[in-house]
Amino acid sequence: MRRIVRFLLGGFVAYLLLGFVILPPVVHGVAAWVAPRFLSAPLEIAAVYFNPLTLKASIRGLTLGDPLNPVVGFEKLDVNLAWDSVRRGHLHVQSVTLEAPRVDALLDKDGQLNLMGLLKPMPEQPNGADVETDSATDGTTPFAVTIDEIRVEDGLFGFTDDQMTGRDGKPLSVILSGFNLGISSLGLPTSTTDLRLNTSIGKQGRLGIQGSIRLPQGDVTATVDVASVDLTTLQPLLDQLTWLHLDQGILSTRLAVARNSETGLTATGQLGIESLRLDDVRTDKPVVSWNALNLVGMNFSEKDGHFSIKELLLSGPDIRVAIDRNMQVNLAQFMIENEGQASAAPADEDEASQPIIVDIGKIRIADGRMDFSDHSFQPGFATEVVNLQGDITGISTSGKSDAAVAIRGQVDRYAPVRISGHLNPLQPEANTDIGLSFHNVELTTLTPYSGRFAGYAIRKGRMNLDLNYRIQKGQLQASNKLVLDQLQLGNTVDSDEAPDLPLRLAIALLKDRNGKIDIDMPIQGDLDNPEFAYWGAVGKALMNMVVNIAAAPFNALASLVGGDAEQMEKVAFLPGDTLLSQDQQKILNTLGSALNERPGLMLEVSGGADRLADWPLLQSQQLEATLKRLWQVRQTVSGETTADTLEQVLVPADERPALLRDYGRQLKIADIDNVPDDELQATVLAAIPYDEMAMYQLAQQRARSIKDFLVDQAEVPAERVYLMSSVIGEQAGDRVDSPMSLGAL
Repeated sequence: MRRIVRFLLGGFVAYLLLGFVILPPVVHGVAAWVAPRFLSAPLEIAAVYFNPLTLKASIRGLTLGDPLNPVVGFEKLDVNLAWDSVRRGHLHVQSVTLEAPRVDALLDKDGQLNLMGLLKPMPEQPNGADVETDSATDGTTPFAVTIDEIRVEDGLFGFTDDQMTGRDGKPLSVILSGFNLGISSLGLPTSTTDLRLNTSIGKQGRLGIQGSIRLPQGDVTATVDVASVDLTTLQPLLDQLTWLHLDQGILSTRLAVARNSETGLTATGQLGIESLRLDDVRTDKPVVSWNALNLVGMNFSEKDGHFSIKELLLSGPDIRVAIDRNMQVNLAQFMIENEGQASAAPADEDEASQPIIVDIGKIRIADGRMDFSDHSFQPGFATEVVNLQGDITGISTSGKSDAAVAIRGQVDRYAPVRISGHLNPLQPEANTDIGLSFHNVELTTLTPYSGRFAGYAIRKGRMNLDLNYRIQKGQLQASNKLVLDQLQLGNTVDSDEAPDLPLRLAIALLKDRNGKIDIDMPIQGDLDNPEFAYWGAVGKALMNMVVNIAAAPFNALASLVGGDAEQMEKVAFLPGDTLLSQDQQKILNTLGSALNERPGLMLEVSGGADRLADWPLLQSQQLEATLKRLWQVRQTVSGETTADTLEQVLVPADERPALLRDYGRQLKIADIDNVPDDELQATVLAAIPYDEMAMYQLAQQRARSIKDFLVDQAEVPAERVYLMSSVIGEQAGDRVDSPMSLGAL
């Protein structure tokens, strides 16, 4: 009995010596001897402990790599084995605790990961070497392992990518600190394992994961919480791809994630990015910023190929749109084009997956702002749209439904802007009906454009613009309703891009008595036609309108009152007469009404006379006047009573031959006394010399008759009717025209 006790006691002591004294240095020595065969970096272990009574093994102070700056290491690793492993026939670990692990991963400029460099290359297997088989397929029972609890405490994991270096020379770097991981009830080959993870990301971010994993199926359910992650750590990535600088931005999200073999990956939750600001590194000016972007009600299904967002809330967005001197828009110039960058090879058709359908129930914009500037010309143009808010609902990449748009804002604080309607974001040319409304826009802000394209500055005015675009199967039906209120042009601007157009006259013809210009300009076109350009069509239509109005101003004026433009642009007089006929008075009344509707117009009247039509009558009138004066002289000499005015003088028929001969002598007609009486009048008329002054006086009197009627009868202000130089022609018609023209005051 004593022998048995001594034997058991000796065995127990030997067991203790083996566990406490012999095994730790042996393990330590074996590790030091074996490590160089598999590791290319030095392995250092401060101490190894084993408690044979509790089956607890510990490794302290392990480092791999430079001891002063190790790539991998930890302060302490404890493994607690359970005694029932022997009885149950499988490995049972009560707990595994890893304290203060450190990993410093580096991807160098050649794309080599330093962690892979810690291992020496494995020798190739010779031909015919045994290949390890899976126990699940060879019929053997797989070795079972149960670990009650795994804990990782206060870990520090860093990753640096030297291939992704920013403009400041700093590489992309991500650090997870305070890394704590808890895994419970892990069993192989089957188990349902709970997992808990909590770590800091960077200086202020937090990541939390809690869930379970079902083995061997790999089914996962988990909640993921990300809070206050600083997105500026991604700046080196932006530097590689763009000209943007991420000045600030905070990411937070909460997701419920699940994955199983039947449904694939599913996820629900929300995501937010706060206080984001992107600057252009070339100009050091802001490009895009917002106070908050929140994606609410996210839902993803891998099986259905569907990602939906119930509501996207964008608060305080601020975007800067700028056109540079080369007509390039800043938003299209932020991507960096890498020379020699090979395009990705197209995926095989068999491997190409179906695109994921994205649905967004509503995009809500609040307190937005857009700054627009155009530096493509001098002096340039700038304006801002503020208080942007509204909704875009029903967005889908399926292309089966239209999105409804309702957005409003103000241009320069006081001019309301509205955008409303519907469109298909993927196929806008298939079905679109969008209206844009700009009201009370101060036209003086558009002076840079008016000077560039029209050659005039704008002194005063406001604009209301209502646009509507309807597109059906590529066919555009657009309406452009423009109202200009109290428009006044300023000084001329020297511009090579401004056509030579009588713009002031066109404005005067279009502006009504209330100072408003109302233009309705429809545009139609085929968007599939490469030669059709919408804004080019609008510009051409406006130019044609101005040219047509200026070329035939009386047509525009006549359309206001239903008059005849051809009759309104001239007044016809009977030869030798200055009186207005009834028909001409009606025409002038109509013209006066039209002029009163367009107070910015002036009328220029040129009295007309015709040598062939008017002069013969003027000769006759001059002859009769001379005969009356000669008769008055005779009556005065003989002491007879004479008429008070020349018009009242009546020449007796029997006195006419003598008076004609007296006048003929004044005209120095040779042998006038021998001319028969019946030929006297014709002879004297033929001898009266052409009087240019009398013709001009006739023309001027006709112009005065026109102005007098317009002022006295049609109530046109006298300062708007100008008498121009007279026109003497040779038409020999039954009417003599006095032409008129229109101008701008």
